[in-house]
Amino acid sequence: MLRSSIPALLSAALAAQTTEWTTEPYFAAATGSPLAYDAARARVVLVNDTQTWENDGVQWQLREPDAPHGRRSIPAVAYDARRRVVVLFGGNVGGGPTGTWEWDGLRWQRVATVDEPSPRWMTGLAYDDLRGVMVLYGGEGQGPAVGDTWEYDGSTWTLRPTATVPTPRLRHRLVYDSGRGVVVLFGGMDASANAELDETWEYDGVDWVRRTSVHRPPARRQHAMAYDARRARTVVFGGAGSGVDPALVWEWDGVDWSAVRPPTGPTPTLSTDLTYDVARGEVVLLDRSTLGVALWAWDGAAWTRTVASPAPGGRDTHAMAFDRERGAVVLFGGEVLGGYLNFGDTWERRGGVWRTRSPTTSPPARAGHAMEFDPVGRGVLLFGGSGPTLFDDTWLWTGGDWQQVGSGARPPARTGHAMAADTRRNRVVLFGGAAGVARLDDTWEWDGSTWTRRNPTTVPPARVNHGMVFDPVRGRTVMFGGGDLWLQPTLGDHWEWDGIDWRPVTPSTLPPSRAEHGMAFDDDRGVVVMTGGYWLWNPAIPVPRSDTWEWDGVDWAQRTTGTTPASRTTYRVAYDAVLRRTVLFGGDLLTDTWSYGAVRRTEAESFATACPGSRGAVEVTARGVPSLGNRFFALRVSSALDAAPVAIALSLRRVALPLPGGCVVYVENPELCVSVAGPRGAVDIPLALPNDPSLHGQQVFVQGVALDAGGPLGGVAALSAGLRLRLD
Repeated sequence: MLRSSIPALLSAALAAQTTEWTTEPYFAAATGSPLAYDAARARVVLVNDTQTWENDGVQWQLREPDAPHGRRSIPAVAYDARRRVVVLFGGNVGGGPTGTWEWDGLRWQRVATVDEPSPRWMTGLAYDDLRGVMVLYGGEGQGPAVGDTWEYDGSTWTLRPTATVPTPRLRHRLVYDSGRGVVVLFGGMDASANAELDETWEYDGVDWVRRTSVHRPPARRQHAMAYDARRARTVVFGGAGSGVDPALVWEWDGVDWSAVRPPTGPTPTLSTDLTYDVARGEVVLLDRSTLGVALWAWDGAAWTRTVASPAPGGRDTHAMAFDRERGAVVLFGGEVLGGYLNFGDTWERRGGVWRTRSPTTSPPARAGHAMEFDPVGRGVLLFGGSGPTLFDDTWLWTGGDWQQVGSGARPPARTGHAMAADTRRNRVVLFGGAAGVARLDDTWEWDGSTWTRRNPTTVPPARVNHGMVFDPVRGRTVMFGGGDLWLQPTLGDHWEWDGIDWRPVTPSTLPPSRAEHGMAFDDDRGVVVMTGGYWLWNPAIPVPRSDTWEWDGVDWAQRTTGTTPASRTTYRVAYDAVLRRTVLFGGDLLTDTWSYGAVRRTEAESFATACPGSRGAVEVTARGVPSLGNRFFALRVSSALDAAPVAIALSLRRVALPLPGGCVVYVENPELCVSVAGPRGAVDIPLALPNDPSLHGQQVFVQGVALDAGGPLGGVAALSAGLRLRLD
């Protein structure tokens, strides 16, 4: 009697437990997202649609998720060094507020001016440091491109008529040459002639002068441009135009243009931008590629990638699995535009942080493959997929390199199949998929070295794009749904494999039919989680689903959450046993990461202010989720000097103790963890969090310190603001 009541009791307990979807800020720079360098705070500032991001030379941080200036495309931004603010003007505003806006590192504020340039976008803006004014030229507004020159002193815009006026244009760039005290204009587009321009102009505050030279870059628009103060050069890269060589970097020294062809570097796009990092003495480029967003540095001869993308780029039909040996969610491959481009990159997410990996050997780029943890090989197993051809190869990832494994018989080449790790029998189970127009219904098992085809008495209907996961509580592989855009309707059937035979399961409640959905087993709560996918309408139009369901071994139940990932298809999920949450990434070229599970209240929140050093405000940030049991959690100290000794101070009590130089200590009787900053002034200090229930809800206060001869604390150090961690 008691045994028969256990499933009902578990079901009731799970129903009472609150679950939620949570997301983290994701970075996908929109076309025309401009950069500016905040010299006072030593931060690269990016205005990305409605968001404001900053980069300290190591990592991106979202500072303003929904800026009051609203959504706008291709505005102009520049840094005012005297007033220590980033100024924004213009942009194609989708019904949002117009005008002049300033960013002081904390918030955007609109500046009330008596007069200002007419509304426009694709204009040029630069800060004249000698005269202390912003200079704006050209752009496109309600009518044709304009050719007016304006100056802004922090409170007033003034129209400056000049004797000589450059061709009215848009999509050009302005920078300030501090060595010669002139604003430099290059390129753009003459809208009246529908032609790119190759003109170089300079403005000294009185008039524009067209500069002629022996050499000059080919005509272009929407290029990236910055002034390298260390080398006294104006740098131009990329842009659109019939004669543009995407590999060349052009430099202007005030007399002539010269071209440099570096051995490697970023691929320029129309959303590429440049700025100059004063603290590190380098030109910084924003690289928005298919694989994500990164920063590169230019030294006059070569590009160096300094900051990798914080997450995988947008993609479809990739594969994800949790590596139980190493505590990481592993992602490989995927595609864009239905196979127009296939990826062969490897990513890991450990403790809540994505990291790109660079193995020497990798599987060929592909999409539509399947991955699962191999309990014998103690790594992530990959099989099949499609690229230039269908694949029938088997690969194993154990953290260092991909290894091709297996000999003898193996499943035929396919795509859209599913795999599950049977940890009771130490097998990886594979079912179905597609080989061209043929839909498959075969069952295979991997024992750590060999594939074996199984011949069950009962065989589920052939299918593709289905979901499959192993339920270790009941020792069953659970399969649901599947379907194809053109050749097969979406299915809504439930099947289970016990290692001998398949059997259909008909619970009282079944989720609606779907394909390309995500399925994972939640170890923490003992349920199968299924989310999203699509169903077909009339008869081959995919309609995304955004619902979440759970299978407890007795019945399916839909879960209602306060927030839900946007509807999408062709994405993947995996259960992170370290953070005890199901992780969702990508699909439909989205770059956001979501996680689902029991409600927890982990937090990492900055408070108070820093005592800045030579590279602006030293910062301490959480690397990962402060969740109990997260052995990969770390604290990052950044914006220190290269190779400087740094420390983090941890305490259970918060104070406010004034020190000389205007600095404040925020931690009482702290424990110290000491390290040394890396070559870009940052270091991650590991802080493995114990899985101790007595620490539930505990608050920990953190502050960073870095030795710095230019620091305000006695001329020897700089302090960060405080960081509050709430453990759960």
